[in-house]
Amino acid sequence: MGTDISSHSGILVEVPSVLKLINSKNKRSVIACCAEHYATCVADLKKYPNCEWRASVEEWFRPLSEIPSVVSVTTLRELLDRRIAVIGEPSKYDVDTHVKFSEELTDLWRLILDDAIETELPHLVSIDAWGSARLNGWDVPLGEARFVFDDDDCYERKLSVKGKALQKLAGHCNITEWTHYSV
Repeated sequence: MGTDISSHSGILVEVPSVLKLINSKNKRSVIACCAEHYATCVADLKKYPNCEWRASVEEWFRPLSEIPSVVSVTTLRELLDRRIAVIGEPSKYDVDTHVKFSEELTDLWRLILDDAIETELPHLVSIDAWGSARLNGWDVPLGEARFVFDDDDCYERKLSVKGKALQKLAGHCNITEWTHYSV
């Protein structure tokens, strides 16, 4: 058994910055995206009814299926924010810190960003968290979730239109690099 190492880069954006994209104009579309995503989780569970992991995913995203259409924008943002949970505690050699159900959460946010948000942003690569500056790099925030956007979509020798939109949203468009270790 060995260790796999891979290098990555992207534009890291704080969760509150992305949540600000949700407003009264797109609230209903965001709620529809949440319902659609939950329906996908339920369908996956029906395909594999004995899979505890899929049952956990369905349970985790269930609150998003119960959002009333009269919910305030602030409450909607809070509900979505609560689905972004960081698991693990950062330490010198931590390889276990991660965002709970990161892939499914990324799928949800891709749906929201593509279908409900008018601003065209770069491709959302993942929603991630890191646990060790020593292993993952010194530029990544430890123990905090970040939206990772594709840095190639942001630059064309100069900041692209999509990159400018992300820079306006996040206040920066700095490329961050990190390393993943798996054991």
